[in-house]
Amino acid sequence: TTANVERIEVIKGPAPAIGAGGQAAGALGVMGGAIAIITKVVDFQARREVGLRLGTRAERGLHFDVNQPLSDALAVRLIGEVQHNGSESDRVFFRRTSLFPSATLKTGAGELQVRLRSSRLATLDYSGLPPEGTVLPAAWTLPRSLNTTAAGQPDSTSAVDGFNVQWKQRL
Repeated sequence: TTANVERIEVIKGPAPAIGAGGQAAGALGVMGGAIAIITKVVDFQARREVGLRLGTRAERGLHFDVNQPLSDALAVRLIGEVQHNGSESDRVFFRRTSLFPSATLKTGAGELQVRLRSSRLATLDYSGLPPEGTVLPAAWTLPRSLNTTAAGQPDSTSAVDGFNVQWKQRL
């Protein structure tokens, strides 16, 4: 989900290997770079954002971003997203719900930021079609929309939750 993404930074080449050690370089030597995904933070300016997405194959989505200062020292932000995508394949879908609440507290000594994340994903387990009869020639053909997964199986689901606390102060 990109509802909580402020920006994406890319470092090309071998530079990430310097700070991250051998793991960033991989087993075959320095390979390629690093990507940093910078998430949105609470700020002390009130703002509201709501977005709607509609598309083919039953694609629909809604996102919101509410940033609200409660005082000169405390502000909160709530970002959320709900999306549903269908597929050209029978009964295949992707459904995601994400919430990103956060708060910032300013004190005389510094600033405390607390961020939470919760994301739920559900989809139909879909192993795809055999190449014969779909993309490779065969004595028979299968429609591209055919779903070969057994009917009545539960959805495949995943849940990701996180908690981040940061203290910032001028040195």
